[in-house]
Amino acid sequence: MPVGPKRRPPPQERHAYGLTMLAPSHPEVRRLQHAAVQPSLHGHKVWPSSWVLLDYLHQRAVPPRAHVLELGCGWGLVGIACAKLFQAQVTGLDADAAVFPYLQLHAQRNGVHIATRHGSFADLTPLDLAAFELIVGADICFWEELVDPLYRLVRHGIAAGVAEILVADPGRPPFDELCARCLPQGDAEVLAWTMTTPVKESGRILRVSRAAAAAACG
Repeated sequence: MPVGPKRRPPPQERHAYGLTMLAPSHPEVRRLQHAAVQPSLHGHKVWPSSWVLLDYLHQRAVPPRAHVLELGCGWGLVGIACAKLFQAQVTGLDADAAVFPYLQLHAQRNGVHIATRHGSFADLTPLDLAAFELIVGADICFWEELVDPLYRLVRHGIAAGVAEILVADPGRPPFDELCARCLPQGDAEVLAWTMTTPVKESGRILRVSRAAAAAACG
């Protein structure tokens, strides 16, 4: 009986947008899985909306040397892209400190430095937010109880002088609620985003802009 060609195993490394990304099966990731406390808040891989936001930022770019905060950073690929491609000074925030060894592994592989902060969205004060020009987050609005603190963060961030806030999501109901609360303020838009390479993904991006806020007030 003829035997068909063997299926190739999925790659342990992916190279896209100038980044090196390690799969959960990569030996260095597996070493961390055995040596460290495991993430408990879904920070065990790169989630699909990270690809959507990476593709958006790759096409649109980030001002050089901007101060960037990545919310719910997980493995930190969006922030790492900002640091590597646009020389941004990046801080990764996550409520689960167990993700930081995975973030630092990727930062090291990509030759960048990422500062980390352990905490929740609600922990960030307006003074904290004022230190950043750009705030990004992917797959961070997956529970209903996250909507209120994220909405407050967006409003406090724009009031504190953050130039732009970007949140990407596949389109879960909590994200829809966040968008519905932001859109009437006049400084937000929701972008549908579809990509075919290096992976096939689609999602939506909530974009809140201080410039749009100023225009709305004017």
